[in-house]
This record gives sequence, structure tokens and C-alpha cells, in this order.
Amino acid sequence: QREIDRAGAIYKAALDKLPKGQAEELYRLYVAFEKQRGERDMIEDVVMNKRRFQYEEALKENVRSYDVWFDYIRLEEACGNVERTREVYERAVAATPPVAEKRYWRRYIYLWINYGFFEELTVGDVDRARAVYEAATKLVPNKKFSFGKLWQMYAEFEVRQMRLDTARRIMGKAIALCGKEKIFSFYADLEMRLGNVDRCRKIYAKHVEVHPGNPKSWLAFIELEESLGEIERARRLCELAIEEEMETPELIWKRYIDLEIANDEVDRARALWERLLERTQHVRVFSAFADFEAKDAKNIENARAVLRKGVAVMKQEQKNEERSMLLEHWLTLEREVGNNEHVAELESKQAKKVKKRRKDEDGIWEEYVDFVFPDDGPQKNLKILEMAQAWKRRKLAQT
Repeated sequence: QREIDRAGAIYKAALDKLPKGQAEELYRLYVAFEKQRGERDMIEDVVMNKRRFQYEEALKENVRSYDVWFDYIRLEEACGNVERTREVYERAVAATPPVAEKRYWRRYIYLWINYGFFEELTVGDVDRARAVYEAATKLVPNKKFSFGKLWQMYAEFEVRQMRLDTARRIMGKAIALCGKEKIFSFYADLEMRLGNVDRCRKIYAKHVEVHPGNPKSWLAFIELEESLGEIERARRLCELAIEEEMETPELIWKRYIDLEIANDEVDRARALWERLLERTQHVRVFSAFADFEAKDAKNIENARAVLRKGVAVMKQEQKNEERSMLLEHWLTLEREVGNNEHVAELESKQAKKVKKRRKDEDGIWEEYVDFVFPDDGPQKNLKILEMAQAWKRRKLAQT
């Protein structure tokens, strides 16, 4: 046994003296030796040291290899040595990204978040955890970019410590520094869970003030008021929202109409559809309006009137594809809630696709698809078909 102990001591002495770059083979022999002769704890210690050695070598090559830092930290956490784990965390967070661009910080910032969790949940040191979160929020260049997740984790930490006023101050600071949509949503949800409706309203009011052109901010505010049974408040918000310039105003209009339908205000909903048509005569608006009349208002005649108007508008504006889409939608609607007579009539009005040729902006001939409608009269349709057939014959002759 003495010779075995002496061999183990020699291995350890050699590993301490040799440069790590030259000790890889010696590590391998030492691990094999301990597996044969050593005790379980000693073997695990040797394996852990080997993995530490590997991580240190990898970090020498690239100190900002955050995946390696995460693996290294997990190793130390598994060993249960708090001080050593802290040391690795401190070294990891000290390896800040080289430039202030968010894509370089995305992985790095989770080192701080995990560090905060470690101090709070594993060690139970609340003051250290608070210091970690505070340092992280100050380190991020919030004027260039920010991480809503970090602010959220910080606030949730303070909520767990029952320091609600501190959590509110953190959220207020987050809104002032970055004003992200997720920050507003989290803060409002937090206050709602605490039962503070008035605070929720103030948060959403600030949200729409900061992001007036974002429909999501308005929709969240409207949703709050409707959930509280404040229908008039929700209506006023919808009216304010539809006057704002935004990329997807249809989301607000749809929410406004759905609000009226949910409260059995069919006439109000119909009036909204009419107002929307005054602003835009998009084919989808006509289709959706017709669906409302047929399915929600249960008035198929009104639905037919809407579609008839839509088809006339598309015909006048020579939007053949949209006109064809409306006729197809009308036929589908008649099959669902109409009668056989109207189905037969709509089937006879459906457009036929024909291929045509035209010159593009560069004067090059190109092929495209047009629509021929029976309602446009037989002479016009016949002429179009004759032209199409003549073009087809010329193309075949060329080939």
C-alpha cells in the first residue's frame, strides 16, 4: 500500500511542476492509475481536475468563449464549492464582449442572470444577488441596446424578497432607459397580479404614449379595459387608436369590431365596417364585412349587397384578380348559408383565366394571366379569347 501511495504522490508532484501544456499525457496516466488503485473520491477529484485543465486551456485560446464558461461554471456548481464557483463567475463576467453590439452580448448577459440565480437560490445570499443584478444593469450600454430579460429578472428577484417598491423603481428605470414593449407588458402584468388596476392603467397609458404607432400597445390596453368590464373605456381607446398612423391599422379595426360583436352590438359593428370601407376598399374588407353580415348578423341579403358593391368597385377600378377573388368568396358563402338559386347564378359569373402577353418596362414581351368575366359581355370576351388563341398559334409556329 505504501508503494501505491508513493506512486500517487509522485504523480501529483509531477503534475504540479510540469507546465499544463505538457502534462496531458501524464493526466491520462494518472487517471488510469487512480481508476485501478484509488478510492472513489480521489478518482472523481482527478476527473474534475482534468476537466478544469481542459476548460482553462480552451479559455487561454479564447477568453470570450462563453459556452466554455457556462460548462466550467456547471462543473464547479456540481462540485459544491461556493467560493470556487464565485471565482469562475467573476472571471466569466469580466470577459465583456469586445464591441457594443447586441449580437455579441446575447450569450454573455446570461452569465450575469445565472450568477444572480446562483447567489439567491443556491447560496441564499440575497445581498450578493442584488449586487450582481445591479452591476449587470449598469454594465449594459442601455443607450445603444438593452435586455428586457435582465430587468425583468431583477424586478422578479425583488418581488420574491417582498420589496415591491424597489421592484417598481427598477421597472420605472427600465422604461426610462429602454422602453421595450416586453418591459411594459411585464410591469403591467406584475401590477395586475398584485391587484393594482390603476397602476396598470398608468403603465399602459405610458406604453401607448411611447409607442403610439404600435398596435400591440393599444391592443393590450383595450384588452385590459374589456377584461374589467369597462366597455366604454375600451371604445374610447379604439377610437383614439384608429386615428394613429401605424403599419397594421387593420388589427385595431378588427379588435374594435370584435369588441362590439362580443357585446351583441351588431349595429355598432356594422357602422364600423361602413367607416372602414370609407377609408379603404381592399378586397379583404369586403369579404370580411360580408362574412359578418352572413354569419354574425345573420343577414344574407346585406352580405350579398356588400359583395355586389365590392365586385362593382373592383370592376370599375379594373382589378380583375380582386374581382375574381370576391366572386369566388361570394360563391363559397352562398354554398354555406345561401340557396341553390344563388349558387347557380354565382357559378355562371365566375371568371376564367387566360394567358396573355405584354411588354414590360424594358420592352420585352412577357406572359401573364388575366381574367375573363361572363358579365363583361360576349363580344369583348370573344375578342379576348380570339387574341389569346392567335398568340398561342404564333408561339407554336415559332417553336
